[in-house]
Amino acid sequence: MDSRLRSGRRGAASTVKSELADWFEGHGHAKMKLFAYVEVFYNQLVNAEEAFPERRIVMAIGLTDKVIRGMLVVAVGATVVLLVVMAVMPAPTESELKLRYMQFYYEAFKTLLVSFVAGVLIVVVPQYLNEAKYTFERLRESRRAYSEAHTGITYLEYKLAVLDYGAAMALIEDIHVKKHMAETYDELARHLGRKGEPVTAWSDRIAVKLDKLKNEVGADFDRWTNSTPQERLARLLPASKGRDPA
Repeated sequence: MDSRLRSGRRGAASTVKSELADWFEGHGHAKMKLFAYVEVFYNQLVNAEEAFPERRIVMAIGLTDKVIRGMLVVAVGATVVLLVVMAVMPAPTESELKLRYMQFYYEAFKTLLVSFVAGVLIVVVPQYLNEAKYTFERLRESRRAYSEAHTGITYLEYKLAVLDYGAAMALIEDIHVKKHMAETYDELARHLGRKGEPVTAWSDRIAVKLDKLKNEVGADFDRWTNSTPQERLARLLPASKGRDPA
């Protein structure tokens, strides 16, 4: 199985309890949240599989990576054996037989060489080019996912302050999903490395902030509904940093 698919599945299972445990209000609510959570990771796995159509074709005809490597090893080994035989066996002394002798080994060597080159061109080169393209596109997509999560969490308090209760809770959930989306990319560590922050620290920091903002918004429906944006913001800013509102 491709390492990208394994990492995506591990990522989905590793944080599901810590991310969703305190969001359940009942069996139906838990099921809805869990399906929404899994969908984020499932979409990433589907995108990774669709990025390698030639891999599905190769696997369909039974050419696994081990078989392909074995074919190349056989071609190289046969070439080496042919060269050894040519070096060890004495060549005929008669001119006509010697010419046929050399022509036979030349044709055999040419066949092996063509087979080897064809195997490389048909299997290895397209996969390498597609891997390079996939790596570039994934880096770009991971940067976009990280930017959306980072920007969303940075200005979240100010956006929440002007929203009604339902829209505010929906926005917090949307940022939560964007956080999960960014975490599906292994490249997230590369983006965070520029700021010297580990992925786990970044993930925990955002999860804690979202949880505090959710609790602040959801603490009192009437108070939120009857408050002005300035009053909401005065409570949200300290709450997101773990301080009690003044």
